[in-house]
Order: sequence, then structure tokens, then C-alpha cells
Amino acid sequence: MGKRVLILLAKLAAGYVIAVLVAAFVSIFCMFTLITLMNDGNGPVGSDLGIAFGMAIVLTAMFAWPGYLITLWSAYKFKRPSYAYFGIGGVLTTALALTLFSGPRNHLNELTEFSFAYVGGAAGGLAYAWFHQRVFKPPSRSES
Repeated sequence: MGKRVLILLAKLAAGYVIAVLVAAFVSIFCMFTLITLMNDGNGPVGSDLGIAFGMAIVLTAMFAWPGYLITLWSAYKFKRPSYAYFGIGGVLTTALALTLFSGPRNHLNELTEFSFAYVGGAAGGLAYAWFHQRVFKPPSRSES
């Protein structure tokens, strides 16, 4: 493998890590906010937050990569690497990840019960779009 290919793979991996971290954080924040609001302000304690965040990172990293690769491929195929495209791709990646997580049975329940995950998926897609705009930005005419 050439040096350019390794650099490209490192950039794509860094983008995936950023998207996973943001998606997990936003999903857990939304879930804990919902739990707190439903229990009259009595929410989970801080240690629960750390455990949930760690589990969300692991599960997101395990199940979101197929959707991430499909989103990247389609963004480059159709020349649409925009915030909106990656945000929508994050939501669709969430649907695919929840389907893979739940297996062939009961995936409809998983798709609706974990609605907070879609907010996290959109946030992860937007975080990747932000990263993409900075890292893969074509050089301006004044720089060349």
C-alpha cells in the first residue's frame, strides 16, 4: 500500500471515530434526559452515565460501520459530500445498525423504541460532515 492510501485510510478511520463518539454522546444524553423527565427530575446517577456511554461507544462502533461505508461510497458516487447528506446518512446508518443489533426478529420494535438513537445518528453524521469539510477540502486557487 502506498503512503497516500494509508493516509486516506487514517483520515477515514479518524472520521469514523469522531462520528461514533458524537453519536454515542448525543444518544446517551437524549436517553438520560428522557428518563429524567419521565421520572419527575429523578434521573440516573453519574456512574450510570459513564457505563451507558461506554456501552454506546462499543455498540455504535460495532454496528454502524456498514452504514458508514455505504454513506461514504454513495456521497462520493453521487458527488454529494454535504452536511445534509451526511446527516441523513447518519439517520439511515442508525436504522441499519439497529436492525443489525436486533437481528432478524423484532427489529421493528428496536427501530421505534430507540428513537433517541436517530438524533445521535444525525449528530454523528453532521460531525463527520464537519470533519470531512476540514480534512478533505480541496485546495483553494490561492494555495496552488
